Amino acid sequence: MGLADLFDHHFASHVMGKLKPDREVFEHVADSLRCDPSEILFLDDQPLNVEAARQVGLEAVLTIGIEQATQVLTEFGALIPSS
Repeated sequence: MGLADLFDHHFASHVMGKLKPDREVFEHVADSLRCDPSEILFLDDQPLNVEAARQVGLEAVLTIGIEQATQVLTEFGALIPSS
């Protein structure tokens, strides 16, 4: 989909050798970014992954589809609504 080019960091499970919902995935991301897990916004359409991310301390939101993801990203200031 070409989305990786839109982000500074990309964490693909096949590269990390880790899979969600293992807490190691979320800890690896926070460690790699050198930030507190609470500074990471995580969106996923699987409740199990969202809960696992929350247990590690990430700001995790269950989103189903592009519209919900867009709404959440806008609410958190990661997207600027188009006029």
